[in-house]
Amino acid sequence: GKSTLIGIISSLVNLSEGQVEVFGSDLVRNRSATMRLIGLVPQEINFNLFEKPFDILVNYAGFYGVPREEAEQRAEEELKRAHLWEKAQVMSRTLSGG
Repeated sequence: GKSTLIGIISSLVNLSEGQVEVFGSDLVRNRSATMRLIGLVPQEINFNLFEKPFDILVNYAGFYGVPREEAEQRAEEELKRAHLWEKAQVMSRTLSGG
């Protein structure tokens, strides 16, 4: 159900039938552009706990083909929007997951 849908939308699970659009962008036909429209924050820890939140966001954006300069700009914007900019350069292991 929900986990499969999230997996398909985030490209962690292959789509076997049907169609997925994100803000009008077709996931199968335009995967790279569509992935740039998606943000996924898993609850489980699957990153280096000694990395800083800013660096984690920039690196993950790179996995989805977002150019580094754009990733840095977007990471700053999103951390500020989430009121976490002051935590951007602290080690992730010191932050709460909840």
